[in-house]
Amino acid sequence: MTEEQPSPRSDAALLARLREMGFEARRYAAAASLDAYTWSLLLGNRQQAAKIPTVEAVAELFADPCTPHGWGTELALKAHRRGARVPHSAIREAHGREHLVTPDRATLQVDKRSSDRQIKSEFRSWLAAEREKEKAAIAERAASRRKNSKSVARSPDWAGEMRRWVQHRVLACIDVDLLAAAANLPQMSHPALARLLFPRREAGWEYVRNTVRPLSRHLLSEATTIALARSVDL
Repeated sequence: MTEEQPSPRSDAALLARLREMGFEARRYAAAASLDAYTWSLLLGNRQQAAKIPTVEAVAELFADPCTPHGWGTELALKAHRRGARVPHSAIREAHGREHLVTPDRATLQVDKRSSDRQIKSEFRSWLAAEREKEKAAIAERAASRRKNSKSVARSPDWAGEMRRWVQHRVLACIDVDLLAAAANLPQMSHPALARLLFPRREAGWEYVRNTVRPLSRHLLSEATTIALARSVDL
């Protein structure tokens, strides 16, 4: 059975979850009116979600896909990867739309009941991890520029790029793939995804395979998010 003739059962299971969770492709149309910095936040949200995909996090995206949200902490990510319970933390990244984690800033909450030693130790660890991520993102961006002078991270026409992202339904594609990962289901086949994202048959499975999915994966790069955010004169 080829990639373009997947098991109907695998697609059916994911489609059922999408219906159950209220996924609606039309909600993503609001992305057409967003600015570059808001796009950088939305992509940053999804990069964090991809590190630890949960059904609850994806449900929040489905409910309001074009509004940035807060996500979990680095401690939670590490604990999840090793299958451990999240330990008590003296500091954590703040949640809620009023405390957004951006490529350049983060709001922290401190548990004042914790000892000075624990707070200082956790802050040093958090800061070191953030600095390493920043270095990795800078290196990735530099490598991307050397490899392909036409890459998104180097494009001066962000308005054109964002129009292309809306046209290709990349946010919806990312979120559908996040749900598959969170629900431990196979990724949706290209034909089924084409029908879901383009219900009026504006595009076929080859368009999804060759353009939509590769672009959606590229946009999960931290280098893209940082370049996009820094293109805005805040």
